[in-house]
Amino acid sequence: MILSRKSFSYKDITVIEKITLKLPFRYEASFQNEGCFLFMKNVNSQVTSVAKTKTISHKEALLLKCGAYFVDWVNNETDEQVEVIAFHLPSSILAELYKQELPISASNAKGLNHVTPIAKDQVLLQFIDHLEFYFENPLLINDELLSLKIKELIQLLLQTGKFQSLNDLFTSIFTRNKVDLTDLVHNHLYATTSIEELAKLSGMSLSSFKRAFQKQFSMPPGEYLRTSRVKKAKSLLVTTTLDISEIAFEVGYSDPSYFTRLFKLKTGDTPTKYRKKYKVT
Repeated sequence: MILSRKSFSYKDITVIEKITLKLPFRYEASFQNEGCFLFMKNVNSQVTSVAKTKTISHKEALLLKCGAYFVDWVNNETDEQVEVIAFHLPSSILAELYKQELPISASNAKGLNHVTPIAKDQVLLQFIDHLEFYFENPLLINDELLSLKIKELIQLLLQTGKFQSLNDLFTSIFTRNKVDLTDLVHNHLYATTSIEELAKLSGMSLSSFKRAFQKQFSMPPGEYLRTSRVKKAKSLLVTTTLDISEIAFEVGYSDPSYFTRLFKLKTGDTPTKYRKKYKVT
C-alpha cells in the first residue's frame, strides 16, 4: 500500500519521487523510453525482469533499463514501512540535458543487463539525504535545480565503475533487450512467475501472449508449465534428498499442498509414493 507520494516534475514530466510504502508491496512498471533509478531504504528487493528474478540487498540501489518489471518489497525485520526514492530518466530529458555530448535514442539488442545493482556508498547516501531538504521545502524546486540533480545522479552512476563512459551508461539504459518468447518462458519456467506476469514481461496482452505461446509450444501455457515442472520434480524426487516443500519451491510452487495435488493428478502417485517407488539407491 502506498501511504504517501511526493514528486518533482521537470517541464511537466515526473523525474523524482519519494514514496512511503506499507509492506509487503509490489511495484509494476513498464519503461518504454526511460530508465529508472530506485533507492530503497533498509529493505531487500526482489526484481523480476524478462531475464530472471533477482534478489537485491538493502545495501544496493537499482538502475533499471527500458523494459517491464515487477519489484517486490517484503517485510523487513525492523519496520513495516519503507521509503523509496525513484529517479525517472526519460530519453527525451537526457537528450535535452546532454545534447552537446551525444545523441540519445532507444534501440533494440540482446544480451544487456536489465537490472544493475548500485552499491550505496557514502557519496550516494549523502546525495539521497540532501533530497530530503527539497521534499520538506518543495517551493525551492525548479527546472534548473532538477536538471542539476539529474546530472549529479548521472555523474554518480559513472563513478561506480559499472559503466565505461556516458555513452556506455545511456546505451545500457536505453537499449531494449529483444524479448524472445522461448527465452522468456525458459528463464521463468521454475519460478513462481504467473502466466499473467509472463504476458506483462513480454509486452503483450494476456490473450496475445496465449496465442503466441500456443503457436510456439503447441500447447497452452498453463499445461506446458505444469508438465515441465512435474517433469523436473520427478527428477528431484529420485536424485536428491530435498523434502517435498523444498522441491515444490524449486519447481515454482509456493504451496506444497497444491504441488502434491498437481503431481498426483499428473503421475497417479503422491510425491512421497513416487520417491519410494523410483528413488535411486
